[in-house]
Amino acid sequence: REEAVGLFGKTEGASISNLIIQTDGNTIEGDRYTGALVGYAVDTTIRNVKVQNCKVKGNEFVGGIVGFITSDNTNANERGGVIEDVSVIADVFSTNESNRRGGIGGVAGKAMNTIIADADVKTNTGAGKHIYGRNDFVGGIVGIVENADLYNTYLTSGEIGSSDSYAVGGLVGGYVGQTAIKTQEMIDKAMGGILFIDEAYALTHGKGENDFGQEAVDTI
Repeated sequence: REEAVGLFGKTEGASISNLIIQTDGNTIEGDRYTGALVGYAVDTTIRNVKVQNCKVKGNEFVGGIVGFITSDNTNANERGGVIEDVSVIADVFSTNESNRRGGIGGVAGKAMNTIIADADVKTNTGAGKHIYGRNDFVGGIVGIVENADLYNTYLTSGEIGSSDSYAVGGLVGGYVGQTAIKTQEMIDKAMGGILFIDEAYALTHGKGENDFGQEAVDTI
């Protein structure tokens, strides 16, 4: 399977608008970075796009619109990516064949330094048709956010997550920074006692864009 798969595999500094993507239930399938429209987007503006009756399957970063959207400028206040006025009716899922926790979302697998506004997501109807990922962060809109803003975004119908998802949220599965908060909470609870970390070596194993393990180590 190819990396960065979509109608456009990778975009940079692009503006995409007024498109309808419909696969009549066929599957758009890739490896890392898979989306119906774009696999990997950098400083890209996406407006007025509809994804209808699609299945999107990938590994690690999978989204109904885009697998991963980011900006070359990663300053916390920078918003180089824009997704606006989009609607999605699709099944979005990952088998997570890597050792890293990825992001699976109705609009984007991961959004970094991006604004997402006026987005509506529905999953296809029927058993087993929803947004899910094994051992991944799963969100109705975005799997993982980092320095990103969401406005007027809705999961209006459908199911998200599964029993083996790592974390599930109605809009967002997880955000970079939350691991440090949760780790500190556990340290505070263990003060005066012993904090045992089983298989601690795995925290820095298979590092990628989402260094949640390293975030925990830095906090400790």
